[in-house]
Amino acid sequence: MAYSPILDLSTCGKNFEEAKKNFFEAVEIFFEELNSKGTTDEVLGELGWEKEKNVWMPPTLIAQETEQMTVAV
Repeated sequence: MAYSPILDLSTCGKNFEEAKKNFFEAVEIFFEELNSKGTTDEVLGELGWEKEKNVWMPPTLIAQETEQMTVAV
């Protein structure tokens, strides 16, 4: 699984390389859609990005943690 909290995008693959490839494709499609709809400023702003001198700066990741849990199915 590949996940980017600064874009709130995720994808998966059968292995690391496939997940990485799929993720880069997802990012490309994400930005193509933002551009085609004219919503780049709105969406990136909602995701915590800040525009400095016409350059978008992503939010700073302060911490990352992984939790495991058991779910009865």
